[in-house]
Amino acid sequence: MKDKVFCFGRFGNLMRWLAVSQGSQLLRKAASIAAVFLLMELMLLLMMGDYDNPCFIEFMMGMCAATYFFIVLSFFSGYLGGMRDKRKRVGMLMLPATNAEKFVAMFVWTVVIGAVAALVSMAVADTLRWGICQLLRWHTSFGTGMEYFLTNI
Repeated sequence: MKDKVFCFGRFGNLMRWLAVSQGSQLLRKAASIAAVFLLMELMLLLMMGDYDNPCFIEFMMGMCAATYFFIVLSFFSGYLGGMRDKRKRVGMLMLPATNAEKFVAMFVWTVVIGAVAALVSMAVADTLRWGICQLLRWHTSFGTGMEYFLTNI
């Protein structure tokens, strides 16, 4: 490792290792986030009485933005729960990278990629909700709503 503090080659290898070792957990969490958003949007559509109100989609996406905030916080806090196991912790510490590279890689994986995965899950859930509504010919006047969600974040 010579005396370099940060090497982008080792950082790339570390990100690749994280993608292989933590990728399935990321996909499971992203799928569960999409399912939560889809159920929440469909339940809001069922419970709201005034469907012709133009502010309804803004309200629905505001609720999704608040839920997104709490889901992302729980995503960040519980993501490295696997590091409580001594074997996984020792395996992470034994990787050929400096502590700075390990910290930055875990930060990028947890914060940046985790937030993007949650945002993509939200878009997938909203698109599925729109598709279900189009398929059932139910509230077809509502669009996807992502523009309202992005303004509420």
